[in-house]
Amino acid sequence: MTQVLDERALHARSPRNSTFAHEDVQTVLNAMRAVGIPQMLETWQKMDRAGAGGRPAVLSLEALLAAMLLLRNEQAPQLTTELSNVFYQRLAPASREALGLGAIRRADTWKVESQKWYDRAEAALHRLLALVDPYPARRQLMNTAERDYQRSLRDADTVALRRARLDWLCNAILDMSIRELPEHARSAWQGDISIDQTKLPAVSSRGRRAWKRKNGVGQGAEPDSLIMEMDADWYNHAPDHRGQDDGRERARANTWGYALNIAVMVPSQPTNDPTVPLPFPTLAVGMKLSTPIVDNVADDTVAMLASIVDRGYPAGRVTGDKDYFAKQKPENLALPVRALGYSPVTDYRVADDDRHSTLGMQGHVGGAIIVEGRMYCPAMPTGLVNATKDRNAGKISDDVYLRRVEEQRPLYEVQRKEKPDEHGAYPVQCPALGLSPTVTCPLRRINPKAADRARPDITRPPAHPDRICTMSSVKVAPDHNVRYLQHLRYGTREWRNVYGSDRSDIERYNSIIKDKGKENLENTALRRTRGFAAAALFAALAMASANGRLIRTWAKNEATKASSVEVRRRTKSPTSLQNYRPRLPLLIPAATDAA
Repeated sequence: MTQVLDERALHARSPRNSTFAHEDVQTVLNAMRAVGIPQMLETWQKMDRAGAGGRPAVLSLEALLAAMLLLRNEQAPQLTTELSNVFYQRLAPASREALGLGAIRRADTWKVESQKWYDRAEAALHRLLALVDPYPARRQLMNTAERDYQRSLRDADTVALRRARLDWLCNAILDMSIRELPEHARSAWQGDISIDQTKLPAVSSRGRRAWKRKNGVGQGAEPDSLIMEMDADWYNHAPDHRGQDDGRERARANTWGYALNIAVMVPSQPTNDPTVPLPFPTLAVGMKLSTPIVDNVADDTVAMLASIVDRGYPAGRVTGDKDYFAKQKPENLALPVRALGYSPVTDYRVADDDRHSTLGMQGHVGGAIIVEGRMYCPAMPTGLVNATKDRNAGKISDDVYLRRVEEQRPLYEVQRKEKPDEHGAYPVQCPALGLSPTVTCPLRRINPKAADRARPDITRPPAHPDRICTMSSVKVAPDHNVRYLQHLRYGTREWRNVYGSDRSDIERYNSIIKDKGKENLENTALRRTRGFAAAALFAALAMASANGRLIRTWAKNEATKASSVEVRRRTKSPTSLQNYRPRLPLLIPAATDAA
């Protein structure tokens, strides 16, 4: 017999009708309050109202955000229909009380009740986004003139304030998920991170028409076009061609949307051995949303790292690919990152011509040459200076290359005499000086107390010696040719291990949050609210969900390892020759019951 739907189910806007466990609702509320999200939202609301009257909203932003987190944890779409359905039929009486909804009277009919909760959820979502949306605009197709008018209505101070709010809220959501990690695992993280940028498609895929660009600046008049999300732009999947917007590059692979900057936790001692237990899972600890075509990689990366430090986390190494430190101006990226306490680990651009390649010699400090991120004697042999280029060109084998960068280059490296002072400056000296000289140079006298051991001879000292060759030490200022300097010696096994592992960790995390069976971040059908702020908020919720899954999987593995006891297999020794007597199969099964 066919079962007839009752009236409540008939007017529900979603087929999901299971009741959330009150413990789960209370856990979400406690997690939000622990990082101060409800308190901060209430403060922002009071600031924006500034004495305005009116009756308080029935549905609070705290309750709305709790519903969004509950839906995200069960991989449900972040749609207004689903949010309203949570309040319509998925909360237990105790949960409604905890969310401040216990005193709300139900409407006379389920049809009216369903519509009321839809209207409340929609209004609450718009109130939340209005608090943190730095780029408000009409949610409709607009031509160039209409978009320019919308931009003219924006106030620079308001944009900066709401952008700061949005970044704080998104990172607080991540922080909330990280706190699920046990204390001993959080303490094991030394602040080492890996950073990257990935695409986040806009809900509306209608973008600007093809228009030739050079370094982000249009050449000629931009063709008029109708665009819904005016603060999105073309995200080029080919990193070497980002910032270009002509038809040829569009044909490669482009997505109209945003650029999502992510920082994930990585172990201090990475290993590629899967049998070695990890001290903690790879979790997103920082994020910031950007506009792709605008080259704000440096500023947005610095802001993301500053948020991590501001939340009380330590600063260790920061690993980024060749689009980061080797490409950005030092005053925009390398220097602020070092000022925060991070030590860069990076790669360099490889090109057929020396003019575009950043391998080999990269500058000098007081006469000492910078070769792939480290400072060396200016008389270091050319074969060691160009070792990476020669390996890439097939002139030397990988074994010869490793011997040069791991054994021979260090002998010519200048030596630090002291730790950096309060300003970040530190003195270095010629490798032929001190009690442990590593080379012998005709311009320097070996210390009589130096150890007696074999050292390479400098046969061609500089014809015009600079300070590194004439002074006892050279003080290196923190901003002196710092673009290419990095934490590890480039090309060594240690560098390969650290850089490769860190890059693999963040690429793996990118694939996790894009898993179509889980967070499915790139599926805009699961988050149909348009705009920059909505995209950032939904991305933060997705990453918090992924963090929670990774923590639970890691904790389960840890518990399994702790409870597993190695069982030694005992060898059964025969006690009689009868144990070896062969047994023929039964042709007729034995009766189980007596006749």
